[in-house]
Amino acid sequence: MPYNEDPKEIDHLPNPKWSKQAIDLHPRRALFPWWVWPVAILAAVLTFVIVWFGFVAPSLRAGQVVAYTPTPTATPTVAIPTGLPPVPPTSMPTAAPTDTPEPTRAPSGTIAVGGKVRVTGTGVARLNIRQAPGTSAAVVARAEDGHEFTVLEGPQTADGYQWWKVQDSQGVVGWAAANWLEPVP
Repeated sequence: MPYNEDPKEIDHLPNPKWSKQAIDLHPRRALFPWWVWPVAILAAVLTFVIVWFGFVAPSLRAGQVVAYTPTPTATPTVAIPTGLPPVPPTSMPTAAPTDTPEPTRAPSGTIAVGGKVRVTGTGVARLNIRQAPGTSAAVVARAEDGHEFTVLEGPQTADGYQWWKVQDSQGVVGWAAANWLEPVP
């Protein structure tokens, strides 16, 4: 049914109750009751306080950030019934390995060109095998205790160490400090 703004036809609209009701546009009664505004302001202030003291202020004080350094602990041995002997616990190193391990032992026996040598005394640090004699030369490999090499040439003295050119069975060739090499009989 079309609406032609005839006062008589206003009663024929789908919902005459709403169509006859006046809309109150007074600012205090327009959308919310009087108590909604103070509650909204209080909620905004509480949200600001929680965000500021919970997230912003602690991050501003984070200028004195302390790096987390894990404390080394011994790994417990778990007995597994497989018939294999249990693995003994190992402890983590207290410091990162240095570029060249500190001397822990003096060289023993004699190392000769063409002879075999074994890495010993490095512990978890491992022995750096370098491109040239000296502690500033690039590291080409790192050998663990017990790794065997064939001596190709040497010795040369650099940076307070005696260096031997060695090669292992995988073809790795480089210079190793004699302090961590022992001749293999």
